Amino acid sequence: MGLLYIFPSKENELDDRIHISDHRGITLKTYGLPMIFWGYLAAILVLVFVMGIAIKNPIETMIDSGDPINGVLAWIVLFTLIGLPLSLIGFFFFEKWIVKKENEIQLVYKIFWVTFFKRKFKLQSEDSFEVHHHIDSPNMAKRKKKPELRAFENSGYFELYAVAGPEKKLLIDRHSRRADLQKMANLMAKF
Repeated sequence: MGLLYIFPSKENELDDRIHISDHRGITLKTYGLPMIFWGYLAAILVLVFVMGIAIKNPIETMIDSGDPINGVLAWIVLFTLIGLPLSLIGFFFFEKWIVKKENEIQLVYKIFWVTFFKRKFKLQSEDSFEVHHHIDSPNMAKRKKKPELRAFENSGYFELYAVAGPEKKLLIDRHSRRADLQKMANLMAKF
């Protein structure tokens, strides 16, 4: 998620994204999506609304026709027109929390401020975090070694893992910059 929803990496970054307390340790919360995405959301919602108005009469006719196939198709379209905006708005109210205290870490996923998934994990030690580089496709632009293809090189991304044992790791976050994940690991290791 860190490629889209970014965590803070410094203690004094923003007060509402980092909470430090004696009894709960440290809690990191993701930032929201950038404002440009809100513009995209508004455009999509207007488009879906106009589509809903345009097909209102044909949908009512299909439902009232008595034909079961037409009725099912009409209800599928209605559920899609209602579900699409709700799911898109859910992306804007998604939040991931990392709660770390001593050698226990907890990942909490929330949509509309309601927790829908929680996972606890025991660490080997308070600072057992690893950052790994991940690239899942061949880097063809780099292999050709042409200067004009430099901008198209795939550099992959980095993953931060919490380690509980030699074979037991939990993916905490992903990011395009190793330094930010390392700062985040160092920050969590203090608590």
